[in-house]
Amino acid sequence: MFYYLTPINPETRYRYDALGRRVSKAT
Repeated sequence: MFYYLTPINPETRYRYDALGRRVSKAT
């Protein structure tokens, strides 16, 4: 996988943008 889309799971602390960078979901 090149990138991972944010699952519909409130427990997930991180998501990955289209470039594969990990970004915080806290915003």
